[in-house]
Amino acid sequence: MTEPGASPARRSRVVRWPLLLLAVVLAGFGTLGTLPLAESVAVALSSVALGAAFRLLPRRWLPPAAPLPPLVGLAVLAGYATATGVTALAGGVAALVLLLWVADDPDRLPGGAERALNRLLIPTIGLGIAWASAFLLPGNVAPLGVGVALLVVVVVLVALLLRRPEVFDRDAAATS
Repeated sequence: MTEPGASPARRSRVVRWPLLLLAVVLAGFGTLGTLPLAESVAVALSSVALGAAFRLLPRRWLPPAAPLPPLVGLAVLAGYATATGVTALAGGVAALVLLLWVADDPDRLPGGAERALNRLLIPTIGLGIAWASAFLLPGNVAPLGVGVALLVVVVVLVALLLRRPEVFDRDAAATS
């Protein structure tokens, strides 16, 4: 098995459209919060750049940890987000784009993001239902209950994906 590293082929597989989309969506999400514009964009772009660097560096333990910096960046930006329906939708979209970027792993066969689009259908439907229920259901308690239930389902699905990726993706590794 070859050591993962910053070869030109690997570098071209790290900097692809899901990475750029993640940077744009996280920066856009950051502008909706109370953090100053320059700081929110810096948090978003630095976390995405650090995640990409983790995928590029030739250490064995860094590429699997690549999703952590963008996830921490998303959590920081969500902490400063105002509690509105628009920021909730933007945060959900940012989380979906993060999952899409995670699926585009350069240590697997090319086209991971394209193959993951149908796997992200369940979290996307959950986000749509939660967002629609927040605006369409009457009362104050019902949207919160529906949103929390759907959030729990999506978190369980993501935990399943992270624990057993072969359930969702049975592709052979590109390095084997």
